[in-house]
Amino acid sequence: MPSGGAISGPLEIVFEGKKLSGKEFQETGQLWSFNGVANLAEEPLFRAERGETIIVETVNNTVFAHAMHVHGHHFRVIERGGSDIDERRPWRDTFLVGPNQTTKIAFVADNPGK
Repeated sequence: MPSGGAISGPLEIVFEGKKLSGKEFQETGQLWSFNGVANLAEEPLFRAERGETIIVETVNNTVFAHAMHVHGHHFRVIERGGSDIDERRPWRDTFLVGPNQTTKIAFVADNPGK
């Protein structure tokens, strides 16, 4: 879930292992977080078995559109803003999640990596 930048409501972010809020976060020079962590989290977002079908829900809690990318996999957007997507959807490597929008993608975990 992207957050940061210009969002509504309180902002609480973990940066270098320390929980920061408001002005403290701004002083780091960081602008965005993913799942409440600025920069890379210590732990992977998820673990999967080879061949497993994965569905990822991305919630953009900002007022900016964000391009999202899945390294090493192509996927299909299956839901955007609560509406199913047409069956003829193309394979992609990047998708745009709009401001305050939820988007779901699906792919098969067939390319091992970090």
